[in-house]
Amino acid sequence: MADTVEYFATTLPNKFTNDSDFRESIQDIFEFQIEGAGTWHILPEGGVVEGNHDDPACVVTTDKETFDAVLDDSDLAMSKFMEGKIAASDLGLAMQLTQFLD
Repeated sequence: MADTVEYFATTLPNKFTNDSDFRESIQDIFEFQIEGAGTWHILPEGGVVEGNHDDPACVVTTDKETFDAVLDDSDLAMSKFMEGKIAASDLGLAMQLTQFLD
């Protein structure tokens, strides 16, 4: 089973390091507020930083159980949005979130 904390501490930073197409596709600051796990923000230049950002373009909120499940099966992301278990401050930018999960 996937772990949200490990994802933001190791998996996502490695993706930025090893996948230049992914790194170049990030044009906005995303913040993930995961109840029960923590808060991280993603910077366009490739940084994954623990904590809040002063001016994120899109804030995604959910709980650890939901995010862990989506990490295990990215196809669940849309249904979790529809169920209200994941919310985003900018739905247009939220559509880009699947690139974080692949």
